[in-house]
Amino acid sequence: MRGKIGLWPTGLQVLLLVGLMFVVARARADGAPAPSLWLSPLEIHFGSVPIGGQTQRAVDVRNLGNAPLRIDGGNVAPPFRIDLDTCAGEVAGGASCRIVFTFAPRDAGDYEDTSNGASNAGPWGVTLRGRAAAPEIQVSPLSLDFGRGPVDGDYPAQVVTVTNIGGVPVAVSYTHLRAHETVLDLVCRLLLEKKKKTSSRNQAVMHHAPTTSYVPQHTV
Repeated sequence: MRGKIGLWPTGLQVLLLVGLMFVVARARADGAPAPSLWLSPLEIHFGSVPIGGQTQRAVDVRNLGNAPLRIDGGNVAPPFRIDLDTCAGEVAGGASCRIVFTFAPRDAGDYEDTSNGASNAGPWGVTLRGRAAAPEIQVSPLSLDFGRGPVDGDYPAQVVTVTNIGGVPVAVSYTHLRAHETVLDLVCRLLLEKKKKTSSRNQAVMHHAPTTSYVPQHTV
């Protein structure tokens, strides 16, 4: 059923193109020059875009007529944007241009808008849809039990699976935990190691610093 539904937009565009070509041919036969607007696609799905990111899609515009085509309008609300620069002014008969749409979300959610415009060959419209997604992961398991054993012994490796359940890429970083070490232990250890490194650097500076001495002088 989904496949059959997906054929409707394509079939509609083909029928529209055939109808426009018929109108143009009749206008040419009557000797009256006229523009004829054709554009594709009529619907844009931007998919999932990270919050703060952006993506662009273009709509192809063609003038199938034999007179200049002028198009305008098409304003959309944020997070969508429209760029009509390449179609500014007039599009000669048989020429083409592109309308560029941008989706740049700042908040999570599903967005939809319709870009409705006008032309001297009739109205036009493009439906826009997009989703703003935040990174989301699932970690399993949340704890590991390596069992009992000697200090600094070898323990069987265990696996933690990190699954990206969001619609956008996720950057993952990690640090090493020692056996039976909690997060608090890790923080304390890192602070102590930093303190030791700082102390070692200070001692090296003092060791290489110039030395001076003071010898008291007594007059008899």
